[in-house]
Amino acid sequence: MAISNGVRIGALILIDLVAWVIFTVGLIAPLTPSDGPPGFGALAMFAGLPTLLLLAASSGAKSRLSRILLVAQGLAIPALTAWLVY
Repeated sequence: MAISNGVRIGALILIDLVAWVIFTVGLIAPLTPSDGPPGFGALAMFAGLPTLLLLAASSGAKSRLSRILLVAQGLAIPALTAWLVY
């Protein structure tokens, strides 16, 4: 059974929001600790997971613009993390 276009767009928006919420929660404390750099687990959870969600969602997007925006956001999270942490 095919997924309707409205459901697909809604799912992509939800995935986008969830990815950014996870990253934002990570910025509150785990990714910006006051005593040294964050551990691998914090990086994987709060930067890696949102990146993977966004890049996986880009494969499900039908329009080229949606794919470009999702990939750009997926690349922005590791770039922001590297800038903030290191």
